[in-house]
Amino acid sequence: MTNYVATLVHLVPNAKVRYKGNDNPYNEIAWLDERPQPTQAECDAAWPQAQYEIALTQIENQRLSRYEAEIGYSFFESVTADTDLTDLVAAIEAIKTDLPYPTAPAAS
Repeated sequence: MTNYVATLVHLVPNAKVRYKGNDNPYNEIAWLDERPQPTQAECDAAWPQAQYEIALTQIENQRLSRYEAEIGYSFFESVTADTDLTDLVAAIEAIKTDLPYPTAPAAS
């Protein structure tokens, strides 16, 4: 099911819209932006890509938080000292394994 709010904002960044919740039907979203509003069909077609990009951003943010929390100091310590980077690389790979990227939608 298409999330029309997310898709509209994805298609028209910083779009001015008014809505009551994220599960609004297309026709219940008030378009307040001066730019043209994408049609419902355009939103439906764009939703898989928008959903992927939203999920990708969430994973990247989660990875960044974990990198900072779990290996932030170790990274700087490792690159400034003449040390073996094996443990650092293993920690990075563990985070990547725990937080895999979403699968991109098939090209249409």
